[in-house]
Amino acid sequence: MDAGVRGLERKANLDGPKTASSAQRAAGKPAQAKGRGAKILLGTLAGLLIGAGAGYGLASSQFNEQVSAITQAGDLRVGAANQRIAELQKQHDDFARQMDQKQQEIVAQADEQQRKIVRQVSEQEHAILTQQHRLMEQAKERERDLAKPDLPVKVWVRRAAPGGGLVAQIHNFGAKELVLAVTSPGAAGGQQNEWHTVIAPNATQVVGKDAGWALVPGDELALEAEGFRPMSFAVRAGARQPNRGR
Repeated sequence: MDAGVRGLERKANLDGPKTASSAQRAAGKPAQAKGRGAKILLGTLAGLLIGAGAGYGLASSQFNEQVSAITQAGDLRVGAANQRIAELQKQHDDFARQMDQKQQEIVAQADEQQRKIVRQVSEQEHAILTQQHRLMEQAKERERDLAKPDLPVKVWVRRAAPGGGLVAQIHNFGAKELVLAVTSPGAAGGQQNEWHTVIAPNATQVVGKDAGWALVPGDELALEAEGFRPMSFAVRAGARQPNRGR
């Protein structure tokens, strides 16, 4: 019996440690599983953190690139706007210079036109004054001539010897010697003839072939003497009676 009891005790001693080791192992398995779960969780968290960091870095890089692109685009737009503003300013300045130059040209043209008008008016005034002066002088001369007495002469035309043509006879019926100038435009001959003579009182002077003239119908004689009004006489065909001319 004691041997049986000792056998049972030995068995119990043998079984006891075994049972304790199994219990320890059973108790250690959850701890190990928990450790592995923590490691997995930590690994997962680390992966998530690494992924999040990488994603954040990528997102940050993309954001920076977008910001850089937006900044560059803004800079380009600002540069284009500044260039356009500069072009518009240059166009404005060019237009202002052109307008100023045009205005100066218009002013210069207006000044030149005004000077031209002034010159024309001055020339016209000078011409008018000259014409008025000439007319006044002619009027004065005519008045002086009208104030003078008539030439004391009689003029007529007669035929000379056969084939001799026409001659003019001038008779001085005045009481004084007459210094006479006789001219003719030469209507028929086309040249002017001029002759000077002195006619004594109550004397007659012949003008014609002997004086080197060939009088023809249509000639006009102009007679002048100092102190007397001038007179003219038209040469007509055929012999005429003495007259004072016209």
